[in-house]
Amino acid sequence: MSSTKVNTSKISKSGKAAPSILSSDINVLGQLFADGEIHIDGHVDGDVRSSKLVIGESANVKGEIAADDVTIRGRVKGTILGKRVHLCATSHVEGEIFHEALAIESGSFFNGSVHREKDPLAKASIPLEVPATSTDAKPATNGHSDKTAQQPSSQTIN
Repeated sequence: MSSTKVNTSKISKSGKAAPSILSSDINVLGQLFADGEIHIDGHVDGDVRSSKLVIGESANVKGEIAADDVTIRGRVKGTILGKRVHLCATSHVEGEIFHEALAIESGSFFNGSVHREKDPLAKASIPLEVPATSTDAKPATNGHSDKTAQQPSSQTIN
């Protein structure tokens, strides 16, 4: 599975990073990691880690989600790890929840097990600090070895 680090370096006037938003037309296959907030309205098949996570009403997430604050309004199938977990009335959750504090609104659907833990994020499959992926780009070789790609072409046209 690939890993994507969401850049949350743009700071708003309040001193906090702006939330990263995955709209309803986005489909992600792989892992997502952000230091700040992620709001998901699309489909994610993979693990998600951030400090604050909101799963919107139109969202569908399959995988592990881990955050200090987790708010779920959409569908989640997998493990939820959070210090504070809130299942809204529109949520549909199937899986395990590891939490310090849990709120479940009337009307929400939950099928699984709940575990109160002192540090639920310690079990997360994505660590708190994910190393940035290398952005060093190699020159294109069009399928040839570096030696062939660097040799100048010498053709004589009469």
